[in-house]
Amino acid sequence: MRYKLQEEEYEKIKELVDYALSASNKAEAKRYIQQLNYVALGLQGAANNILQELIASVNAASGQVSDKERKSYFAQMDLYKLKDFVE
Repeated sequence: MRYKLQEEEYEKIKELVDYALSASNKAEAKRYIQQLNYVALGLQGAANNILQELIASVNAASGQVSDKERKSYFAQMDLYKLKDFVE
């Protein structure tokens, strides 16, 4: 069990979030969102909870959705919260 992310894991998560948010549709974004679950495999506690919130936020904001800016903002805030759990 681990409660912190490595710097490389965080950077990979950030990269996948950016790709998913800039995807032109949900189908394209889905492959990046699925990868988010595997980047920090074994993560426990509050860090895992925030990661799951981030994944849900990215899923809601990806593709062509109404109010994309607001939904993307929530995803970026979840990403910012996750930064506190980097070793």
